[in-house]
Amino acid sequence: MSVFFNDQLNFYLTIGRFSNYRRKRYDKKKYIMIELIKFVLNLLVVVKDMDKSSTNGII
Repeated sequence: MSVFFNDQLNFYLTIGRFSNYRRKRYDKKKYIMIELIKFVLNLLVVVKDMDKSSTNGII
């Protein structure tokens, strides 16, 4: 689920990046925000996966 979600997110962000390619100077803040959101979501997915794998052995 998380891997699929990640791939889907990267797919949409890549489309957004290509559509904004010509307006990159204008869209610098938006681009940085998208990268930041992507990083945070990736971090959340990694933490969730780590949490699941660590509790599987204990519980």
